[in-house]
Amino acid sequence: MKKQGIDKAELAEQMETSRSAVARILDPESPSTLRTFAKAARALGRHLKISLA
Repeated sequence: MKKQGIDKAELAEQMETSRSAVARILDPESPSTLRTFAKAARALGRHLKISLA
């Protein structure tokens, strides 16, 4: 988010969700789905890549 220069409120707006939902996504103790992470990545102009080794 720092590289894109946006804060939690702006990310929430781009994801069409609440700021508290974004806070939960960023909290490592709070479970999130891959779909949610992918949505956050798209909102930041990125994509989610998962690799299993």
